Amino acid sequence: MKQKWEIAIAAGCAALAITGAYAAAAAAAGSEGDPLVTLGYLKNVFTGQVQTMVDETVAAEKEQAQTQLDAAIQDWDAQVSQAVSDALNRPQTETPAVFTSVSGEKVSVTTGCEIIVRSGSPVCSVALIDQTDGATLAAGSVLKANHLYLAASDGVLSPKPGDLTGVVKDGPLNVRSGAGKTYSRVGTLQKGAAVKVLDRSTAGWYKVSDGTITGYVSSDYITLNPVGSSGPFGLMLRGGYTV
Repeated sequence: MKQKWEIAIAAGCAALAITGAYAAAAAAAGSEGDPLVTLGYLKNVFTGQVQTMVDETVAAEKEQAQTQLDAAIQDWDAQVSQAVSDALNRPQTETPAVFTSVSGEKVSVTTGCEIIVRSGSPVCSVALIDQTDGATLAAGSVLKANHLYLAASDGVLSPKPGDLTGVVKDGPLNVRSGAGKTYSRVGTLQKGAAVKVLDRSTAGWYKVSDGTITGYVSSDYITLNPVGSSGPFGLMLRGGYTV
């Protein structure tokens, strides 16, 4: 009889233990360790934790990037300010390229020198680039006032030669229509007559004029006068030159 009571008491204790465990499990429903509510835990707890971690990480990275950008901007501003300061305080080692007034009867210019005529009628021993007209001025041509010229090579500016004149040595001197004895006679010049020499390109012959007759005469019968010039000139020069 006693044995039956012991069995009944043991069975009752076992039932009470099972009921307590079930109650404890029911009280922990929805927790991290409950496999029956894992999806709810992920949605309601874990996702929020992850989002918070992401937000905190992004905010930290953004703050760090902004700090680096601000530092880079400050460094660049400092470099620019220093470069400007150095440029303003740097001593001038070269003469500014400005035009200089020059006057005289002979000026040597070097390649690249720019020339503006202010007065007189100079000519150049070399060809010049007329930057005003966009053309080339042949060597020996008269420079125009207020045109800008560029020396393409080293040369010399000198006054425009005056008219070449001469005197008839002996006469009467036949004046012909061409440079040669076979050309017809157009008139005669007397000894001592003053003439202007217009052309000397044909050997042995001058094209002359006394104001009335124009034609060709033998150069053997003409004494040439010294060549005059137009006198001093005034220039504006920029570049290499020597007066």
